[in-house]
Amino acid sequence: MRCGRQRVTVVLVRRSVAYVCEAAPHDDRSAGHHLAPPACSLPRGSRASQQVRDVDANYKGVQMSLAYLAQPEQQPTVEWLAGGTFAVLLDAAATNGQLGVGRFRVSMGEAPPYHKHLREDEVFMLIKGTALLWCDDEEMELSEGGIVFLPRNVPHSYRITSPEADLLMMCTPGGFEGMFRQAGKPVTSPRQPGAEPSREDMVKAADDFGQVVIGPPR
Repeated sequence: MRCGRQRVTVVLVRRSVAYVCEAAPHDDRSAGHHLAPPACSLPRGSRASQQVRDVDANYKGVQMSLAYLAQPEQQPTVEWLAGGTFAVLLDAAATNGQLGVGRFRVSMGEAPPYHKHLREDEVFMLIKGTALLWCDDEEMELSEGGIVFLPRNVPHSYRITSPEADLLMMCTPGGFEGMFRQAGKPVTSPRQPGAEPSREDMVKAADDFGQVVIGPPR
């Protein structure tokens, strides 16, 4: 996909059916924004078009999100634990509630409480660094480039074991990223004393966003 003043071709996949769509570009670079709605078409009478009708019948009443783009400087970032930060890359508002994506940049020892989510499934990908991971009381090592899927209602936690780590978090449906916005303070330079979220703020935010704390960090 090329943005700017070129036309944009987007391929959207729903189940096993691909839609080839043409969308007019949106030239506003001042903030993260939705791209223009796509116009999708397939040859009439083709097997693919019949599959599209079948899928549309199954998805009747489900609104498809528009494409959304946010540059790094347009991604809200808050101070987090152990001197780290958390950036909201995509939130529920950008994805029609379907997905939330965030990125931790943290240091050795960063560890959330042992907890579970009531509302969303979670995926972690360790872009850089190493970590120990606990899932339903089973301990595992997560190496650089590793990825883990954590279903809702399954207790889990992690601890960063490398000097620095870069960790991508994805939650579906979206919305859980709001917990970090509520508990964390916007990043400042230089970092201000007391910037790290307080225990009281984290407990309140966790409760508001359906996170159940089971025990202390591991």
